[in-house]
Amino acid sequence: MKKVITLILCFACLLAVVSCGPGGTNDGGEKENFKIGVIFYSKDDALGQLVYSYLNHAAKVLGNVEIQWAFGSFSAAAQIADAENLIAAGVDGIMALTLDDLAMQSIAKVCN
Repeated sequence: MKKVITLILCFACLLAVVSCGPGGTNDGGEKENFKIGVIFYSKDDALGQLVYSYLNHAAKVLGNVEIQWAFGSFSAAAQIADAENLIAAGVDGIMALTLDDLAMQSIAKVCN
């Protein structure tokens, strides 16, 4: 049951971020590529492995999504730095699982 819920949440989050992008096709009728940054604490435990594999699978199925991962940040300052680095790398959207309550507010301010 946990795997099903995790899968549904991962797909919903990925599609929500992708749907907020600039559009589905460019002027030539080709699919536009989206670059999504994901800030996650780790992929070494069971939940981390599931999220990592499900998001990568979703990106592969969609075909026009590239995921750039930022792992190993546990403090708010490190997660904010990850968000700034992902923005500098040119991502179209950021998904974050923050471990600090204030980190998400700060990441949202950085994204604006």
